[in-house]
Amino acid sequence: RSVNLPWLEGQPIVDQLETEIGHRPVLMTDAEAATWGEYIDFGSPAMPFAHLRLGTGVGCGIVVDGKLIPTDPSRRTHWPVLIVDDSAAASLCPCGLRGCLEVFAGGDSLARKARDLGFCDLASLTRGYESNYDGAVKLMDHAAVAVSRAIAILAEKFAVATVVLGGGVMTAVPQLLARIMEAVAKSSHPAVRIHPSRLGDDVGMIGAARLACRLNSPA
Repeated sequence: RSVNLPWLEGQPIVDQLETEIGHRPVLMTDAEAATWGEYIDFGSPAMPFAHLRLGTGVGCGIVVDGKLIPTDPSRRTHWPVLIVDDSAAASLCPCGLRGCLEVFAGGDSLARKARDLGFCDLASLTRGYESNYDGAVKLMDHAAVAVSRAIAILAEKFAVATVVLGGGVMTAVPQLLARIMEAVAKSSHPAVRIHPSRLGDDVGMIGAARLACRLNSPA
């Protein structure tokens, strides 16, 4: 699937690339590639590691025992581990599930909610937050709590000890990092370490290259 790149939706891209280049490629999500890049950059910690990317949508990758947990290629929705609201009234996510983190902290969702408050984009939302505008503060806090819930779920299900946060939302709304850290400190898993990405927008390419080197290195 390719919800945010509709021209790729439903395309048998692995078969098409194999025809073009003569080799069978390995397909992974951008979040998986980015996770491996962040994991290696962080020093390949022994404890379970996760990377959350808050961009146009929301993605997640997890490394346990030095191995990237693969995405199920048949899955047509977000990873259910990213469901942070399991109530009957949970909002519908573009992926088809309800209560996904993307509804609360994805770039498109935040921008839409910001416009409802009278802000033209995330940059103006940030200025509203800095001016202590009540609506902007509540929206940021709501997003931060949702991210902290996702982190708590990762800690419960995979014993994740370190989470690196990246993506366009974290760049556009830098104040969100501190709010997330505060929310995690008050959560059921306050010991999880939270860090910002150091690799920026290149992290997916870096991670894919590093993983390709690993896959092709001699045993």
